Amino acid sequence: RVEVERAVLTQGEGGLGVEAAGSVGGVPLTVSGTVGSVEGLAFGGVPLPVKVAAMTSGASATVDGAIGRVWEMKGVDVGVRAEVADPVAMGRVLGVGLPGGGPWLLEGRVRDVGDGYALDPMQVTVGGNTLAGRVAVDLGAERPRVVAALTAPLLDLTTLAESAAPVIEQAAGPTGATRAGRVFSTAPLALAGLAAADAQMSLSLDRLILREHADIGGVSVRALLADGRLTVEPIEVRTPGGTLTGSVRLDAKGDVSAELTGSGIGLGALATVLGGKAKATGGSADVRVVLQSKGRSLHEWAANLRGKVRIVIGPGRLDGEELDLGLGVMTKILALINPFHKKDKFTELRCAVVNVSVDRGVVDLAQRIVVATTKLSAVASGTVDLGREVLDLDVYTKASLSLSAGVSNFAGIVKVSGPLSKPSFSLAAKGAATTSLSVGAAVATVGLSLIGEDLVNKIIRRANCKDALAETVPPPESAGPPGGS
Repeated sequence: RVEVERAVLTQGEGGLGVEAAGSVGGVPLTVSGTVGSVEGLAFGGVPLPVKVAAMTSGASATVDGAIGRVWEMKGVDVGVRAEVADPVAMGRVLGVGLPGGGPWLLEGRVRDVGDGYALDPMQVTVGGNTLAGRVAVDLGAERPRVVAALTAPLLDLTTLAESAAPVIEQAAGPTGATRAGRVFSTAPLALAGLAAADAQMSLSLDRLILREHADIGGVSVRALLADGRLTVEPIEVRTPGGTLTGSVRLDAKGDVSAELTGSGIGLGALATVLGGKAKATGGSADVRVVLQSKGRSLHEWAANLRGKVRIVIGPGRLDGEELDLGLGVMTKILALINPFHKKDKFTELRCAVVNVSVDRGVVDLAQRIVVATTKLSAVASGTVDLGREVLDLDVYTKASLSLSAGVSNFAGIVKVSGPLSKPSFSLAAKGAATTSLSVGAAVATVGLSLIGEDLVNKIIRRANCKDALAETVPPPESAGPPGGS
């Protein structure tokens, strides 16, 4: 809703002066400047000079240039500048959540091109990041078509602080609102918007920083939106050790697929992409991910997910007490059962393998996640049901045979179960005779007691890095040594 409190037009030597104050959608707005002459505005025929400034809560914008044929909006050649000094405050005024990292600044020149308009050159500064390039909109086709190309030497997302804007609660609908504790939202995705316009976009970044200590290198992305189908290809992540390439496809019906491939990726770069915090060196990795799904919400995508994930990591080193490749639960598991967790300041990794399949939202581990270090081996088995958002895993650990007597006999099983949002961790001996030791006693001995040792030994022997890569789970007699590669 537009409300005008005051509007004044004056004719002077500089042209037709404009002074106005009011609000748009409840947001206060003032406008001042000149727009040529009364004759030029009324009858056209001559270029119309425009020099106007608008101000609102924490934001301002200026337009300075000329319009050749004002009533046709042709011959447009104006410079534009818009600045938001405090994005979070502006978000509160608008009733939406905006990230911080102000000021935000947009500068460029608008010209009419064919049946549309182009902002060229264009420069956007957000949170200290500056992106430059060109954006054009063609209004002559059946659907508007946007063409954009942006480049930046650095995009640091850590400069964009979370907004303090109030949370707007959603009313429950037939699809079910996102309940507390749910990982994948049931809220409908705005898929219909894919058919509203066509687009061709490219983005090239020399460096992308996702979060603190997470510099993943250069990134290039190309995207094409046509007839309600979005294709993002190629996606390139240029790490110091190698390049990850991928693609994403999505249509207005909710069909989605994604692929990611890379070889020779450094362990540090891979851990960074996955969300790990420990400093990692060495450990060249090969990655192959092929996934597809369908649905109209994140929950339906998770429940219908199919495909395979294969990550193979060679020898490397992780500094710090946490052995975690961005898979959060690993740190908690080893803190519970690993006798070396508090003592070691780094972890020498022999190999690690993730080689799992997904069918209708159920991730089947089948002893296909293996981590082998110089001191212990760990094998995960079980399932993760993304649709029901629950997991049921057994993680078997065994000390390497090269260690001294006593510690080399260390073996244990950790049970990880419950909702994805808050799984529980406990010592267990599934499939084996229980020991007389209580969980408390096992923890008190720092996991050195034998907890289902026979079962652990069998699992470790027949599930090492080499066997985890096989297409079928190997029988016990085809076992290799613990931590084999």
